Amino acid sequence: MSQESGKLMLRELTSDQRRQLIDTQQVYESWRSADDEHQRRFVGSMRWAKRNGVEYLLRKVGQTENSLGPKSEATEKSFAAFFEGRERNRDLLSGLSDRLNGLARINVAMGLGRVPAIAARILRRCAETDLLGKQLLVVGTNALFAYEALAGVQVTSGLTATGDIDLLFDSRRRISFVTAEKITQSGLIGVLRKVDRSFKPLQPRSFRATNRDGYLVVEPQQVVLG
Repeated sequence: MSQESGKLMLRELTSDQRRQLIDTQQVYESWRSADDEHQRRFVGSMRWAKRNGVEYLLRKVGQTENSLGPKSEATEKSFAAFFEGRERNRDLLSGLSDRLNGLARINVAMGLGRVPAIAARILRRCAETDLLGKQLLVVGTNALFAYEALAGVQVTSGLTATGDIDLLFDSRRRISFVTAEKITQSGLIGVLRKVDRSFKPLQPRSFRATNRDGYLVVEPQQVVLG
């Protein structure tokens, strides 16, 4: 069924499309949960090292390595739990990633894969770095895809055809007026380069960036919500 609102045509999803969308959302939430556990518990490594004749359990994250204490029943359990848990987490993430890739192909075939691939990759990276929805909000025509998913419809007009994605910068994390640390230009470009190393600012100290394919990330506008 289609409904016309001004220049917009809203086409309701079929029952099959709705079920597919729900399945995809549920698998993605499971993947996000598993990835969050990986980031919280399993980033880095553990090893045993002797210092002054005493064996210690060391945990390294990034360039920082800290001692978790001398070898004991408790540290041996921590050591075993870390590697066993990390292996289970890797298996879970691998299985969920394969499932998402399969669902993505079905989504395209069913007319559900409407978000441009580069936009989806940028948004996923922003979500992984905990920026999306807190410091960065999507605005402009690309935001329509989120409304489509929430409403169970598709917008059929030229409004979703632009080639840019507007990232609206919000200087606060919450409407409760808790002041958030502002994202820097180098921080945003760093996130984009995790997606595509060819992204670069159009001008020094500019938030506007483009990649080698000419895909544009528009300068965020700073606003205060609430």
